[in-house]
Amino acid sequence: MAADYFSKRKKKVLLVDLDQQSSATLFLKLNHKFEPEMPFFQSILNGDLSTSLCHVAENLDIIPGDVGMTRFDEFAFKLSSRDRFNVLEKLLKPFKDKYDYIILDVPPSRGPIVSNAVLATDYVVLVVQAQRGSYDMFLKSIGYLSELQQEYSSKHILIGIALYLVSKGSVTEKKISKEIKDKFNGILDHQIYYSERVKTWSDKGITHSNNINDKHTHKMYDDFFEEIVKRIEA
Repeated sequence: MAADYFSKRKKKVLLVDLDQQSSATLFLKLNHKFEPEMPFFQSILNGDLSTSLCHVAENLDIIPGDVGMTRFDEFAFKLSSRDRFNVLEKLLKPFKDKYDYIILDVPPSRGPIVSNAVLATDYVVLVVQAQRGSYDMFLKSIGYLSELQQEYSSKHILIGIALYLVSKGSVTEKKISKEIKDKFNGILDHQIYYSERVKTWSDKGITHSNNINDKHTHKMYDDFFEEIVKRIEA
């Protein structure tokens, strides 16, 4: 959604799909056809990500997800303790001046892939679903970011914590949301709610129509991303 939002506003965007499940890649393929010259992980081994770069649409490029990234951890741990978490930062450096935004989509887990993403990025947005399991994972993520700052001098800025709510009327979600807001600063004012329209998009691709459901859902995400931009520019 972030890649769609920024590219539609004439910002040049590179989406890097680091999730082995390739959810972001599969999502974009519902609307667009693209195939990399070389799989992502092979390009990492070769030290050149340009061979995996695909043009998707106006202002939007992607380095597609690759099941071969399941081997990234093994590859990283063969490197020195200092180098194993800086692979992505070095490989993305040639692209930084070519794009307004480079968006790193990471798997919901800890490990070398996520560590590489954090050390390569300027800003981090943490998404937490207002459910107990997600909240517990979120607390671990906060601690993990702190560890990376202390041990590897990560310069990332946590610009916000995004609440994802499945139901506006859920008592449990309201309770956990309050718990998060009471305990942490930086909660984004605009929350993301479960939407049947997004479920439809995930099956048939994103649409930008005059349909009221399209408009309502895009407005929710527009407000969310506009707040993120304001925090970056503050």
